[in-house]
Amino acid sequence: MKHLRSLFSSLARSLVCGTAVLLAVVGQAHAQESEAVPQQALNRVLGNQEVDEAHDLPTAGGLMAIESNGKLYIMSKNGRYLFDGTLRDLWHDGQTLDSMGDIERYALRLDLDGLDLDFDELVTAHFGKGSKQVTVFVTPDCAHCSQALNTLADMSDRYRVRAVIVPRPGQVEPVRRIDCANDPAAVLLGRASGDEALQASCPDSAKRMASTLIASRIIGVDRVPYVVAPDGRVSHGMPTQTSLAGFLAGTEANQ
Repeated sequence: MKHLRSLFSSLARSLVCGTAVLLAVVGQAHAQESEAVPQQALNRVLGNQEVDEAHDLPTAGGLMAIESNGKLYIMSKNGRYLFDGTLRDLWHDGQTLDSMGDIERYALRLDLDGLDLDFDELVTAHFGKGSKQVTVFVTPDCAHCSQALNTLADMSDRYRVRAVIVPRPGQVEPVRRIDCANDPAAVLLGRASGDEALQASCPDSAKRMASTLIASRIIGVDRVPYVVAPDGRVSHGMPTQTSLAGFLAGTEANQ
Protein backbone atom coordinates (compact mmCIF):
# COMPACT_ATOMS: atom_id res chain seq x y z
CA MET A 1 0.00 0.00 0.00
CA LYS A 2 2.89 2.34 -0.63
CA HIS A 3 0.70 4.31 -3.04
CA LEU A 4 -1.36 5.48 -0.05
CA ARG A 5 1.71 6.96 1.62
CA SER A 6 2.64 8.86 -1.56
CA LEU A 7 -0.97 10.02 -1.88
CA PHE A 8 -0.95 11.37 1.68
CA SER A 9 2.33 13.19 1.07
CA SER A 10 1.30 14.80 -2.21
CA LEU A 11 -2.08 15.90 -0.89
CA ALA A 12 -0.49 17.27 2.27
CA ARG A 13 1.94 19.38 0.23
CA SER A 14 -0.94 20.75 -1.82
CA LEU A 15 -2.95 21.58 1.28
CA VAL A 16 -0.05 23.31 3.05
CA CYS A 17 0.92 25.36 0.00
CA GLY A 18 -2.64 26.36 -0.83
CA THR A 19 -5.54 27.73 1.17
CA ALA A 20 -6.03 26.15 4.58
CA VAL A 21 -9.08 24.08 3.74
CA LEU A 22 -10.32 21.63 6.34
CA LEU A 23 -11.13 18.44 4.48
CA ALA A 24 -12.45 16.40 7.36
CA VAL A 25 -15.03 17.55 9.87
CA VAL A 26 -15.64 14.83 12.42
CA GLY A 27 -18.39 14.85 15.03
CA GLN A 28 -18.32 14.30 18.77
CA ALA A 29 -20.99 11.71 19.40
CA HIS A 30 -21.49 8.23 20.67
CA ALA A 31 -21.47 5.47 18.09
CA GLN A 32 -24.70 5.24 16.12
CA GLU A 33 -26.65 2.31 14.73
CA SER A 34 -26.39 1.38 11.05
CA GLU A 35 -28.69 3.31 8.74
CA ALA A 36 -31.86 1.58 7.55
CA VAL A 37 -31.63 -0.48 4.39
CA PRO A 38 -33.31 1.34 1.45
CA GLN A 39 -35.86 -1.49 1.26
CA GLN A 40 -38.09 -0.10 -1.49
CA ALA A 41 -35.16 0.36 -3.84
CA LEU A 42 -33.91 -3.13 -3.01
CA ASN A 43 -37.34 -4.66 -3.67
CA ARG A 44 -37.40 -3.25 -7.19
CA VAL A 45 -34.41 -5.44 -8.06
CA LEU A 46 -34.68 -8.45 -5.77
CA GLY A 47 -38.43 -8.66 -5.30
CA ASN A 48 -39.63 -9.17 -1.74
CA GLN A 49 -36.62 -11.11 -0.52
CA GLU A 50 -35.91 -10.63 3.15
CA VAL A 51 -32.67 -8.92 4.17
CA ASP A 52 -30.92 -11.31 6.51
CA GLU A 53 -28.17 -8.94 7.66
CA ALA A 54 -26.80 -5.50 6.78
CA HIS A 55 -23.71 -3.50 7.73
CA ASP A 56 -22.51 -0.01 6.91
CA LEU A 57 -19.06 0.08 5.29
CA PRO A 58 -17.79 3.36 6.77
CA THR A 59 -14.38 3.22 5.08
CA ALA A 60 -15.83 2.50 1.64
CA GLY A 61 -17.39 5.86 0.75
CA GLY A 62 -21.10 5.60 1.60
CA LEU A 63 -21.73 1.91 0.89
CA MET A 64 -23.43 -0.83 2.83
CA ALA A 65 -23.24 -4.62 2.65
CA ILE A 66 -26.49 -6.60 2.47
CA GLU A 67 -26.98 -10.35 2.64
CA SER A 68 -30.20 -11.80 1.27
CA ASN A 69 -30.96 -15.49 0.67
CA GLY A 70 -27.29 -16.31 1.18
CA LYS A 71 -26.02 -13.84 -1.44
CA LEU A 72 -23.93 -10.76 -0.70
CA TYR A 73 -24.79 -7.40 -2.28
CA ILE A 74 -23.18 -3.99 -1.95
CA MET A 75 -25.55 -1.02 -2.09
CA SER A 76 -25.13 2.73 -1.99
CA LYS A 77 -26.80 4.19 1.08
CA ASN A 78 -29.11 6.35 -1.03
CA GLY A 79 -30.46 3.22 -2.70
CA ARG A 80 -29.33 4.16 -6.21
CA TYR A 81 -26.63 1.58 -6.94
CA LEU A 82 -26.57 -2.15 -6.27
CA PHE A 83 -23.43 -4.20 -6.95
CA ASP A 84 -23.56 -7.98 -7.15
CA GLY A 85 -20.24 -8.87 -8.77
CA THR A 86 -16.91 -9.83 -7.21
CA LEU A 87 -15.86 -7.63 -4.29
CA ARG A 88 -12.19 -7.45 -3.33
CA ASP A 89 -10.67 -5.62 -0.38
CA LEU A 90 -7.46 -4.01 -1.63
CA TRP A 91 -6.60 -2.94 1.94
CA HIS A 92 -6.37 -6.66 2.77
CA ASP A 93 -4.24 -7.88 -0.14
CA GLY A 94 -7.14 -8.19 -2.57
CA GLN A 95 -9.11 -10.57 -0.35
CA THR A 96 -12.34 -11.68 -2.06
CA LEU A 97 -15.43 -10.92 0.05
CA ASP A 98 -18.14 -13.48 -0.66
CA SER A 99 -20.19 -13.53 2.54
CA MET A 100 -21.21 -11.42 5.49
CA GLY A 101 -18.62 -13.35 7.47
CA ASP A 102 -15.96 -12.01 5.09
CA ILE A 103 -17.39 -8.49 5.52
CA GLU A 104 -17.17 -8.76 9.29
CA ARG A 105 -13.66 -10.25 9.18
CA TYR A 106 -12.16 -7.82 6.66
CA ALA A 107 -14.31 -4.86 5.56
CA LEU A 108 -15.37 -3.88 9.09
CA ARG A 109 -11.79 -3.95 10.37
CA LEU A 110 -8.80 -1.72 9.77
CA ASP A 111 -5.22 -2.92 9.49
CA LEU A 112 -3.61 0.50 9.91
CA ASP A 113 -0.08 -0.84 9.90
CA GLY A 114 -0.82 -2.71 6.68
CA LEU A 115 -1.69 0.57 4.96
CA ASP A 116 1.97 1.58 5.09
CA LEU A 117 0.95 4.87 6.69
CA ASP A 118 3.78 6.68 8.45
CA PHE A 119 2.26 7.94 11.69
CA ASP A 120 5.35 10.05 12.29
CA GLU A 121 4.02 12.29 9.51
CA LEU A 122 0.78 12.87 11.44
CA VAL A 123 -0.02 14.73 14.66
CA THR A 124 0.29 11.92 17.18
CA ALA A 125 0.89 11.26 20.85
CA HIS A 126 2.02 7.91 22.24
CA PHE A 127 1.65 6.44 25.71
CA GLY A 128 1.34 3.07 27.39
CA LYS A 129 3.69 0.10 27.54
CA GLY A 130 1.34 -2.81 26.94
CA SER A 131 1.78 -5.50 24.32
CA LYS A 132 -1.31 -4.61 22.24
CA GLN A 133 -1.68 -1.56 19.97
CA VAL A 134 -4.73 0.72 20.16
CA THR A 135 -5.17 3.66 17.81
CA VAL A 136 -7.61 6.44 18.63
CA PHE A 137 -8.47 9.51 16.53
CA VAL A 138 -9.49 12.47 18.70
CA THR A 139 -10.08 16.21 18.57
CA PRO A 140 -9.03 18.67 21.31
CA ASP A 141 -12.55 19.92 22.10
CA CYS A 142 -14.24 16.54 22.50
CA ALA A 143 -15.44 15.47 25.95
CA HIS A 144 -15.88 11.84 24.92
CA CYS A 145 -12.33 11.88 23.56
CA SER A 146 -11.00 13.04 26.92
CA GLN A 147 -12.98 10.27 28.60
CA ALA A 148 -11.53 7.69 26.21
CA LEU A 149 -7.98 8.96 26.63
CA ASN A 150 -8.21 8.91 30.42
CA THR A 151 -9.57 5.37 30.31
CA LEU A 152 -6.76 4.28 28.01
CA ALA A 153 -4.20 5.94 30.26
CA ASP A 154 -5.54 3.86 33.15
CA MET A 155 -4.94 0.74 31.06
CA SER A 156 -1.43 1.70 29.97
CA ASP A 157 -0.04 -1.54 31.35
CA ARG A 158 -2.18 -3.47 28.83
CA TYR A 159 -2.06 -1.28 25.72
CA ARG A 160 0.27 0.89 23.68
CA VAL A 161 -1.84 3.86 22.66
CA ARG A 162 -1.33 5.80 19.45
CA ALA A 163 -3.51 8.92 19.61
CA VAL A 164 -3.99 10.86 16.38
CA ILE A 165 -5.12 14.44 16.96
CA VAL A 166 -7.32 15.76 14.15
CA PRO A 167 -7.63 19.55 13.66
CA ARG A 168 -11.12 21.03 13.45
CA PRO A 169 -12.26 24.52 12.44
CA GLY A 170 -11.21 26.88 15.24
CA GLN A 171 -9.09 24.19 16.91
CA VAL A 172 -5.85 24.44 14.94
CA GLU A 173 -3.82 26.14 17.68
CA PRO A 174 -4.57 23.52 20.38
CA VAL A 175 -3.49 20.81 17.94
CA ARG A 176 -0.30 22.71 17.13
CA ARG A 177 0.53 23.00 20.84
CA ILE A 178 0.23 19.24 21.22
CA ASP A 179 2.23 18.59 18.06
CA CYS A 180 5.02 20.98 19.03
CA ALA A 181 5.29 19.87 22.66
CA ASN A 182 8.35 18.08 23.97
CA ASP A 183 5.95 15.52 25.45
CA PRO A 184 2.78 15.49 23.30
CA ALA A 185 1.13 12.77 25.39
CA ALA A 186 1.53 14.78 28.61
CA VAL A 187 -0.09 17.84 26.99
CA LEU A 188 -2.88 15.76 25.42
CA LEU A 189 -3.68 14.12 28.76
CA GLY A 190 -3.61 17.46 30.57
CA ARG A 191 -0.49 16.60 32.57
CA ALA A 192 1.67 19.42 31.23
CA SER A 193 1.16 22.92 29.90
CA GLY A 194 1.57 23.47 26.18
CA ASP A 195 3.20 26.85 26.88
CA GLU A 196 5.82 25.36 29.18
CA ALA A 197 6.64 22.34 27.05
CA LEU A 198 6.81 23.73 23.49
CA GLN A 199 9.79 22.89 21.33
CA ALA A 200 12.03 25.77 20.32
CA SER A 201 11.40 25.00 16.65
CA CYS A 202 8.46 23.20 15.03
CA PRO A 203 8.60 23.97 11.29
CA ASP A 204 6.67 20.96 9.96
CA SER A 205 3.57 21.23 12.15
CA ALA A 206 1.35 22.62 9.37
CA LYS A 207 2.30 19.74 7.09
CA ARG A 208 1.59 17.16 9.81
CA MET A 209 -1.82 18.72 10.48
CA ALA A 210 -2.65 18.65 6.78
CA SER A 211 -1.53 15.02 6.52
CA THR A 212 -3.66 14.16 9.56
CA LEU A 213 -6.76 15.68 7.95
CA ILE A 214 -6.18 13.76 4.73
CA ALA A 215 -5.46 10.46 6.49
CA SER A 216 -8.58 10.75 8.66
CA ARG A 217 -10.70 11.44 5.57
CA ILE A 218 -9.35 8.48 3.59
CA ILE A 219 -9.56 6.08 6.55
CA GLY A 220 -13.16 7.15 7.14
CA VAL A 221 -13.02 8.87 10.52
CA ASP A 222 -16.62 10.06 10.83
CA ARG A 223 -17.05 10.42 14.60
CA VAL A 224 -14.64 10.81 17.47
CA PRO A 225 -13.25 9.17 19.42
CA TYR A 226 -12.66 6.79 16.53
CA VAL A 227 -11.12 3.77 18.20
CA VAL A 228 -9.31 0.95 16.40
CA ALA A 229 -8.96 -2.09 18.64
CA PRO A 230 -5.89 -4.37 18.55
CA ASP A 231 -7.73 -6.82 16.25
CA GLY A 232 -8.83 -4.05 13.85
CA ARG A 233 -12.42 -3.65 15.00
CA VAL A 234 -13.61 -0.03 14.92
CA SER A 235 -15.80 1.95 17.28
CA HIS A 236 -17.23 5.14 15.77
CA GLY A 237 -17.54 7.17 18.94
CA MET A 238 -17.52 5.73 22.45
CA PRO A 239 -18.87 2.16 22.60
CA THR A 240 -22.52 2.13 23.60
CA GLN A 241 -23.22 -1.51 24.49
CA THR A 242 -20.24 -2.05 26.76
CA SER A 243 -17.35 -0.13 28.25
CA LEU A 244 -14.32 0.94 26.25
CA ALA A 245 -12.35 -1.72 28.11
CA GLY A 246 -14.92 -4.31 27.09
CA PHE A 247 -14.81 -3.22 23.46
CA LEU A 248 -11.02 -3.45 23.34
CA ALA A 249 -11.13 -6.87 24.94
CA GLY A 250 -13.49 -8.05 22.20
CA THR A 251 -16.84 -8.25 23.95
CA GLU A 252 -18.49 -5.86 21.46
CA ALA A 253 -17.89 -5.23 17.77
CA ASN A 254 -19.33 -1.73 17.81
CA GLN A 255 -19.53 -0.67 14.18
